[in-house]
Amino acid sequence: MRLGVLSLVLLPSMSILGVLTLIDFIRRAQPDEGPEMLLVGDMEILLLFLLLTSWGLLARRDSASHKRLMILGTMAIMGPAIGHWNAGIPVALGVIFALPLFVLAYDLWALRRVHRTTMVAVFLTAAWVFTLAPFSRLPVWHHCIEWIRRT
Repeated sequence: MRLGVLSLVLLPSMSILGVLTLIDFIRRAQPDEGPEMLLVGDMEILLLFLLLTSWGLLARRDSASHKRLMILGTMAIMGPAIGHWNAGIPVALGVIFALPLFVLAYDLWALRRVHRTTMVAVFLTAAWVFTLAPFSRLPVWHHCIEWIRRT
């Protein structure tokens, strides 16, 4: 529990450094899969990570919810690392979506039902996977990429 207090510093630090790293990568490199997809995907992953882990911190008195949310938040932030496997976008999205399904399967095995927090987190992950492509095609992201590369 004492180590969990460190997350109050670690969570904001990871979010700030994640955004700065993403901006620097887009500025320096020419991503293969399209910079808009990368920007939107990584920002949504970071937002999902922040949402799940913040909710997990707020639910620290409910150990079952807390553990599931922290695990699912950690799984969410693994997206950019999975993307570096160079297996293609469909494989990366499939792996990212499959990871929370393991927690869902554990719930079914251990509890004989799906825990509420697992259900919400799997729904949020699915929403991220299915909205990534349409959302990244919005013109605003192209303007953001241009702004990042100019500065």
